[in-house]
Amino acid sequence: MAFIIPAGFGIARHVIEQAGKASAFVVTMGFSQTTGASPNPEGAATAIRDAWLDEDGPFRANGFSANFTYRGVEVTMGSETGPLGGSAPANLQGTLGANVLPPNCCVLVKKKTARGGRKGRGRNYWPCMWFGEGDVSSVGIIDPAIVTAVETEMQAALDLQAATNFPPMLLHEDGTTPNGIQVLEVSSLLATQRRRLRS
Repeated sequence: MAFIIPAGFGIARHVIEQAGKASAFVVTMGFSQTTGASPNPEGAATAIRDAWLDEDGPFRANGFSANFTYRGVEVTMGSETGPLGGSAPANLQGTLGANVLPPNCCVLVKKKTARGGRKGRGRNYWPCMWFGEGDVSSVGIIDPAIVTAVETEMQAALDLQAATNFPPMLLHEDGTTPNGIQVLEVSSLLATQRRRLRS
């Protein structure tokens, strides 16, 4: 799905590597710039990375598997002259041991805004870096305690990002005005994406 990035807005990409997987996971979320006349992609990448690396967020080293490494944030911002890029690297490897799920298994996270209808909600997919095979039932249900913990951590990071000059936004395919993301809701049902099996 392609999004039009209006001037003053951008897309952030969280880059996560898994040991043995040829390509990195890339998880996207829109954002806006609330101050300054000119786009600041480097500032955006740094602020977003730091919010998600907070000790209350989902990327504490002792909170995810040693099979994964968080590589930071890359952003693309819209401007009057075309897209502008920036990045804020990281190199944080988890420390938890876990029987890792295949890379086509993922965590579905719903992005919710104050806007009603389908245009008021989105979703993204994260690697299963916070739990292992033993935490998922035979019918694909993730341990409820883990779902609650991950959701709490993601909401904490979202709230911290919302307090920066680059709050999270839901962008739209048709380029209409984006909406602020207020809630991240983690699905208890394990999701799959066939394209994740590709190199």
